[in-house]
This record gives sequence, structure tokens and C-alpha cells, in this order.
Amino acid sequence: VNYRPTLTHCFFSLLDKKGILRRVYTQNIDGLESVAGVTEEKLVECHGHFRSSACIKCRTPFDAEVCQSTMIEQGEAPKCNSCGGSVKPDIVFFGEVMPSRFSDLVHYDVASSDLVIVLGSSFMVA
Repeated sequence: VNYRPTLTHCFFSLLDKKGILRRVYTQNIDGLESVAGVTEEKLVECHGHFRSSACIKCRTPFDAEVCQSTMIEQGEAPKCNSCGGSVKPDIVFFGEVMPSRFSDLVHYDVASSDLVIVLGSSFMVA
């Protein structure tokens, strides 16, 4: 299934291009903010994304497309070519620590912003 950025994703990209966007924090793992054109510097993907993957044991990078197709088509995690460990997309599963980029930036961004817009989140985990 191919998903496309919404008007909201494009709005974030427009703010970025105009130089008035501090940051977009997203819990979505679909990468649509990136597809819409929000620059990497302005994007914090709190729960990661599917654009890269790595071994959970030795952290050796693994081809993300091969990882995704193995998981979908074969219903199992691919194995690392280096150590034989399981490979997963660079997404955060429940109970895992969020990327350091989130904690490195969030307090500064909130304190130095004139406006914070929160969309589509209850900030609750069911």
C-alpha cells in the first residue's frame, strides 16, 4: 500500500521552506513528513521510521527494503549477515527507549518556541 502526504504534512514542509518551523515531532513511523519535504534537521521521528534497519544484537545496518519484504512476505525477521541476530526496522517498540534526538531537543524546542501545535494525539498508550 502506498501512502501519500496529507495537506498537514505539506503545511509543515511549507513552514520549513519559509524558515519559520522550529521542529516537527511525530510519533508516526510512516515517514510522510520526510516524503512531504520536511528536512531531516527539522524532523524528530519519536518512534523511528522504516527507512533503515539494523541487527538488534550487533547494530550492523541492514537493507531496509529487504527487511520489510522479508517481514511481510515471509512473516519473520530477517537475520543479520554479520552475526546471525534478528534484524528490525529502526522503529521503537513498546518498552524501548525513544531515540536520543527526542530528549536532546524537546526541552529546548518547547522553551524557545512562540507557538506549539499538537495534532492528533492523546499522548496515551493503550
